[in-house]
Amino acid sequence: MTSQTTKKLHTNKAKSKKSPGDKNIPAEFWKALAGSDKDLQSEEGQQSFGVWRSVVHEFWEKGSYSSDWLQGRLKMLFKNKGMKPDLGNWRGIMLLDVASKIVCAIISG
Repeated sequence: MTSQTTKKLHTNKAKSKKSPGDKNIPAEFWKALAGSDKDLQSEEGQQSFGVWRSVVHEFWEKGSYSSDWLQGRLKMLFKNKGMKPDLGNWRGIMLLDVASKIVCAIISG
């Protein structure tokens, strides 16, 4: 199992103000649960980090995860050049669940 510091590091690296995925739980929520070093010194900080730690632990130890982690939503964005009917003037981005991105970063870390 990874250390508390590693989990916190990868959680805090998650990009803020980005699409949170279908569950609508933004990176800021997970960052708040992970807390700062000062937050983790309090009982409340330890409890909130425990929630996030349990999500990672469930995946790491038991392989259980939300089915949303396996799904992405393809969003097409116009490049603002050329004609809109030309598909070459569009690019796709895949919107994924933030929690799955953070857990993947922790595992690959």
